Amino acid sequence: MAAELSPDTVIALGDAPNDVDLLQAADVGVIVRNDHAPSIAPLPEEAGGRIRRTRKIGPEGWNDAVIGLVQELQKAGD
Repeated sequence: MAAELSPDTVIALGDAPNDVDLLQAADVGVIVRNDHAPSIAPLPEEAGGRIRRTRKIGPEGWNDAVIGLVQELQKAGD
């Protein structure tokens, strides 16, 4: 689907081990903290910052991540 839309950047957010492939396929992946499920083991892409982790859980973590990424992408586009 993303290829059909030709976006500049693909962002994926996930909070469980079944999301790993999605996170690794995106340009930027965000692991949203989830204290109620098995955690995602550290991923190699975290070392370079392509995959990140939120400090806040659930919707608050998702919100912080998306707002932060939009701000970063806007600055990069300036």
